[in-house]
Amino acid sequence: MADRWRKGLIGGIYKQIPFTAVLPLRATTADLIKIMTAGTVTSATVGLECAGRKVVLLAGAAVTLTSGATLSLAGNFTMLAGDTITLVSDGVTWHEVTRSAGAAAGSVATVAAAAAFPALATEATTFIVTGATAITSITTSASIAGRVITLIFQSNPVVTAGSNLKLAAGANFSSSADDTMQLVTDGTNWYEVGRSANA
Repeated sequence: MADRWRKGLIGGIYKQIPFTAVLPLRATTADLIKIMTAGTVTSATVGLECAGRKVVLLAGAAVTLTSGATLSLAGNFTMLAGDTITLVSDGVTWHEVTRSAGAAAGSVATVAAAAAFPALATEATTFIVTGATAITSITTSASIAGRVITLIFQSNPVVTAGSNLKLAAGANFSSSADDTMQLVTDGTNWYEVGRSANA
């Protein structure tokens, strides 16, 4: 995708870039950089001329930033579209200042049941679950620790205790249409808050 530039946003330059594992922060003076395609970022270019510079990264797709030699983060960050992270450089490393996740928190998404239920595919907190495929795990990340989700079933998938699903009394939940389940994550596991078998 060709880069597109616009001036005047947050007092500087806005740039859109395709995903790259090494963010080219040294090569641009943009203040706001939107990463347009999905992938995992492992480092960022930096130099003495970057010292004191602050940039905001805006996710246009699912992007994971991993802490490393040139990216000093408060833990890895799985960004979904609309999430942001602000970085500042000391000329050697880019340091996290703040992050913002959950731009769509409170929204509702319709998602098909899957063995690894894709809770990270959207920032919805309520999922209308279609299909009957057994759910044996739910995707999570340290960046969403504390998120509570509610599953509303349209069919009869079994939610299976084990893997990263810590269910009440270790008991599976054989759902049926209109049943619900609520869970909270610590960034690694999902813990059942409650379940309801509804007529």
